[in-house]
Amino acid sequence: MPESRISGYDVATDIDRGEVTLVFKVDGTTGTAGTDGTIEIENPVNPVNPVKKTFAFGEPCTVKLPQPVALWSPESPNLYRFTAKYGRDEVRGYFAMRKFEKRRDAKGVWRFFLNNEPYFIIGTLDQGWWPDGLLTYDRKVLKFSPAVLKAAHDRVVSRAKAAAYAK
Repeated sequence: MPESRISGYDVATDIDRGEVTLVFKVDGTTGTAGTDGTIEIENPVNPVNPVKKTFAFGEPCTVKLPQPVALWSPESPNLYRFTAKYGRDEVRGYFAMRKFEKRRDAKGVWRFFLNNEPYFIIGTLDQGWWPDGLLTYDRKVLKFSPAVLKAAHDRVVSRAKAAAYAK
């Protein structure tokens, strides 16, 4: 393990400004001159030309992303991948450009908004239905159920259900 290394990072995205701010925590360094790191961010739509910038550990590093920003949604789960280097250490990560909030629409009704657009959340209370027996599940059904829910435009899957799908 390198003497000076990236031990963590925080990410804050701003879709309205098309920016991401990263703060890197670096261990094993005294902060002497010439200890800046570099970050390279790949655009999920065009990964050929990554954005490159230097960062100073512990300081916010704000990067303006190429337009149009590839927003994340359940229908289009775009992820920006990045590589940060500090000395001989290299860390890879990813983030999503998204904004989720609850606010009033033009008529004053509270709504959920995803990426500044109204977003209707629909989901089923799916406790599981097993046609071959009431108490056990069949793996074929577990693989079939998410496809049916997605076709029905279901946008919510419970954690217990998601964990069962992953097996």
